[in-house]
Amino acid sequence: MIAAADLTAGPQVQPMTFDARLDEILHHNPPHTPVHKAMRRARPELAAQIDRVAELLQRDEPPS
Repeated sequence: MIAAADLTAGPQVQPMTFDARLDEILHHNPPHTPVHKAMRRARPELAAQIDRVAELLQRDEPPS
Protein backbone atom coordinates (compact mmCIF):
# COMPACT_ATOMS: atom_id res chain seq x y z
CA MET A 1 0.00 0.00 0.00
CA ILE A 2 2.89 2.37 0.65
CA ALA A 3 4.07 2.04 -2.95
CA ALA A 4 0.53 2.76 -4.15
CA ALA A 5 0.35 5.88 -2.01
CA ASP A 6 3.77 7.08 -3.14
CA LEU A 7 3.07 6.40 -6.81
CA THR A 8 -0.26 8.22 -6.89
CA ALA A 9 0.92 11.45 -5.25
CA GLY A 10 3.26 14.03 -6.73
CA PRO A 11 6.26 15.76 -5.21
CA GLN A 12 4.01 18.32 -3.50
CA VAL A 13 1.65 15.54 -2.38
CA GLN A 14 -0.87 16.45 -5.07
CA PRO A 15 -2.99 13.59 -6.45
CA MET A 16 -1.58 12.10 -9.66
CA THR A 17 -2.32 9.09 -11.76
CA PHE A 18 0.22 6.29 -11.64
CA ASP A 19 1.19 6.89 -15.26
CA ALA A 20 1.71 10.63 -14.69
CA ARG A 21 3.76 10.00 -11.54
CA LEU A 22 5.95 7.40 -13.20
CA ASP A 23 6.47 9.66 -16.22
CA GLU A 24 7.49 12.45 -13.83
CA ILE A 25 10.00 10.15 -12.08
CA LEU A 26 11.44 8.99 -15.39
CA HIS A 27 11.69 12.58 -16.62
CA HIS A 28 13.72 13.61 -13.57
CA ASN A 29 16.03 10.58 -13.70
CA PRO A 30 18.09 10.20 -16.88
CA PRO A 31 17.87 6.85 -18.71
CA HIS A 32 21.32 5.71 -17.56
CA THR A 33 20.49 6.03 -13.84
CA PRO A 34 19.54 3.08 -11.63
CA VAL A 35 16.24 4.74 -10.63
CA HIS A 36 15.16 5.17 -14.26
CA LYS A 37 16.14 1.61 -15.19
CA ALA A 38 14.48 0.07 -12.13
CA MET A 39 11.23 2.00 -12.54
CA ARG A 40 10.94 1.13 -16.23
CA ARG A 41 11.58 -2.52 -15.47
CA ALA A 42 9.11 -2.56 -12.55
CA ARG A 43 6.35 -0.59 -14.30
CA PRO A 44 4.06 -3.58 -15.07
CA GLU A 45 4.30 -4.97 -11.54
CA LEU A 46 3.82 -1.56 -9.96
CA ALA A 47 0.76 -0.93 -12.13
CA ALA A 48 -0.67 -4.28 -11.01
CA GLN A 49 -0.06 -3.35 -7.37
CA ILE A 50 -1.83 -0.03 -7.85
CA ASP A 51 -4.81 -1.86 -9.38
CA ARG A 52 -4.95 -4.36 -6.49
CA VAL A 53 -4.90 -1.59 -3.89
CA ALA A 54 -7.64 0.31 -5.75
CA GLU A 55 -9.78 -2.85 -5.78
CA LEU A 56 -9.25 -3.37 -2.04
CA LEU A 57 -10.19 0.22 -1.27
CA GLN A 58 -13.44 -0.13 -3.22
CA ARG A 59 -14.61 -3.21 -1.32
CA ASP A 60 -17.37 -2.90 1.25
CA GLU A 61 -15.58 -5.12 3.76
CA PRO A 62 -12.01 -5.04 5.00
CA PRO A 63 -9.64 -7.67 3.55
CA SER A 64 -9.18 -10.78 5.66
